[in-house]
Amino acid sequence: AFGHHTNEEIFVARANDHLELWSATYWRKIGDLANSPSEHRLLDPSFATYKHMMNAMAVAGDDSVVYLAEATEIRRWDLRQRTELPPFPIAGTTCLATSGAGQLAAAERGGRVFFIDPQTGRNLDMSYRPHRGWITGMKFARDGTRLLSAGVDRKIMVYDPLTQLAAKPLLGHEEEVWGLDISADARSVVSGAGNGGKVLTWSLPESASAKMDLSTVKRCAILADGRILLQRDAAHSLE
Repeated sequence: AFGHHTNEEIFVARANDHLELWSATYWRKIGDLANSPSEHRLLDPSFATYKHMMNAMAVAGDDSVVYLAEATEIRRWDLRQRTELPPFPIAGTTCLATSGAGQLAAAERGGRVFFIDPQTGRNLDMSYRPHRGWITGMKFARDGTRLLSAGVDRKIMVYDPLTQLAAKPLLGHEEEVWGLDISADARSVVSGAGNGGKVLTWSLPESASAKMDLSTVKRCAILADGRILLQRDAAHSLE
């Protein structure tokens, strides 16, 4: 899980029975994050059924906390003091995402996305069930105006956390989507599929307000040889 300390890029990594804090700028270890209590294992033994949880860790937008989802709870560490904080008693989470605006989102293996108050651990009354199956990854735009999720159902979903609306899915992958990221300006998305699938790029609207509705009906035509798609969504535009 990656974050930033002023101008220095940092990442948190699993290391046997604990977590480590590293500098990606200078490529050196900064320190260890202590477990509390000390005998507490890094991963819950019952977690064997969730071996596919590759995105179950996230660093808070202000670099103060790192979250790690386990089978029965979401554990937290203070990155400045390098000590463990009391966990959130939220079970079954397989994916986590944070934003620079202080948001924390989680996903369940069955395909539900929900939001958590990062101060209290309270499950907020905001949730979606956009995927039919395991959600492999989630990413916030830096300013928190958008949240994206990818799944084994081969689609990517775009949400507007401010209005609690979900846009139409981004479709085009022919295999399970395993990788997902969004650009700093929140206008471009890159995604990758497993099993020899392709890496695709997507363009998103400039704002997360009215233009967030990606399901707007557009007039499309394909040339006779099938190579070019023409799209007209306004009198003055032709793509």
